[in-house]
Formats: sequence, structure tokens, C-alpha cells
Amino acid sequence: MKLQEIVLRTMRLPLVRPYVLSYRTFTEFEPIIVEVRDGDGRVGWGEGHISPGSSRETRDGGWAFCYEHAAAIIGKDTSEAKAIIASDVVSSRVAATALLTAIEMLEGHPLLTVTSDVRLPLLTPFNSSEPAEIEQEVDQRLEDGFRTFKIKVGKAVDDDTRRVKAIQRAIAGRGTMRLDANRAYSEADACRFAATLDPREALDNVRKCGMESVLGDGLSSELGCWMEACVARITIGNAGEFNGFLKPKMRLFVEPLQFVAGGIALPSGYTPTIDANALAAHQTASERFAPTKTGWSAQIS
Repeated sequence: MKLQEIVLRTMRLPLVRPYVLSYRTFTEFEPIIVEVRDGDGRVGWGEGHISPGSSRETRDGGWAFCYEHAAAIIGKDTSEAKAIIASDVVSSRVAATALLTAIEMLEGHPLLTVTSDVRLPLLTPFNSSEPAEIEQEVDQRLEDGFRTFKIKVGKAVDDDTRRVKAIQRAIAGRGTMRLDANRAYSEADACRFAATLDPREALDNVRKCGMESVLGDGLSSELGCWMEACVARITIGNAGEFNGFLKPKMRLFVEPLQFVAGGIALPSGYTPTIDANALAAHQTASERFAPTKTGWSAQIS
């Protein structure tokens, strides 16, 4: 299977409400979307969202990585193409993931084939800070079907402590909390914060059962969330973090991912089709690569 066409796109997806992290507040997602096609009309899609401040990767660097490697792999067999990308994955892990997953979808990777109906619980981000608002948001999220709350901390230990305790009181045993500092605490602040928590036997259960992985990216659009959900159905047993598809004002799929009672529902046989109109409406730049007799060509739009 040879790569006959590669299209790189940058997107701008406005959010329903700001998404607050310890190092940045997002009002829109700006992923790189990769489209690959073979000579028989099959298509694969991949997504990479580089979050400035989260790592040393930059959006410009990710785009440059995709451009360089798309030029290097166009016209090549998919196995050779993946090897070329994988050999340089440390240069930009997010951009490499976008390219690799697009090729794996093109190849029909078995993890992306849903053979039976699946329901996967999601966690929900939590936004409120004031006591009355906290109680209201907890009740609303529970009514929506969520049972795992993701609390962003990492700014000021004392403020984080007060807020987390207020949220824990409002939940009152009806759900669990997952705390994420995005590496923003110093070692001393992290220890001070952890010492104030009321574990309610959670730590004992963790020790008895062993650590369990979490999976998902709250910054992914529908494309990345679908792929993560496909992998999650056989790899984790807790609430997934692949809830990014609920945050933009629009969806990328013709048949959007189904959100049911706090989770993703994947019907048997479900494979998404990208909405070309939605893609075009939110695209900010694109490059198309195709093989020629003398090498390859790129077309900018």
C-alpha cells in the first residue's frame, strides 16, 4: 500500500467555553490534521494538538516536522513511511503521532475496528471556584451522567486546597476526583498540597489494586477522541480523558460521536467520515503532497 496523497491542515476550533489549565487558558483548539490516501481511494486521518507551554514542542516546529516528513514519505509504502517517521519521533512526538495514526487508519489497524456496541465512561473537567457555583456544577455534572471529576490545580497551594475540599464536600461520595497539576507545582508545594488531601480510603484501594493507567487528551478534537476511545475499550477500566470533542462548538464527523449519560457510545461497525464542509470552514492553512515522475509536489492553500 503506497501513499499517493498527503494533505496537512492546521485548524482553528472555537470552544463552547474557555478551557483553563494551570499554564494556559484555551478559547480554541488548533490541531494539525493529517489526511493520507492510497491509490485505491482508501483514506486515513490523524490529529496532533501541540499545547504551547506543555512541553518543548511548538506549533511551528510540529508543522515543520509534518511538512518535512510528508515530503519524505509520499509515494512510499506505508511500512517504510512509518519507519521513517518513527526513526525521528523524538523531534516532535505530537506531530509524529498525527502522521503515524493517519497511516495506521489507512492500513485498517484492528484497534480501530469496533465489532460490538461499546459504552465508555468519561471524566468531566471542572470549572467553578466559588462555593455556590461549585455545588451547582457538581449537581449538573452528576445529572449529565459523569462520575469522575477532573480538577485542575497547580497555581497556588492554599487556594487549590480550599477549592478541592469544597468540591469534595459537594460531591459527597457520589463520584471520584482526579487531580491534575500539569507539572506546575514545585516539589515542596506538591508535597504540601498532597498532605492536605482527605483520601477517603482511595490510597488504600490504589495500593490493594495496583496503579491503573489513564488514557486520553482533553485537548483532542473528535478525531483524536475517537481513536483514543477505540484503544481504551480494551486497555483501561476507568473514566477516559478523551472528552475534548465536547469542548469545540462544532464537530468534524458527519455522524458525530455519541455522548450518552456521561460517556462515549461506539456502535458496532462505527467508522467516522470527516465532514468536508466543517473541515474547510475551520481550516487556517493546508499543504497537499503528491508523487510526480521526478519526485513529489506540494500545493499550498
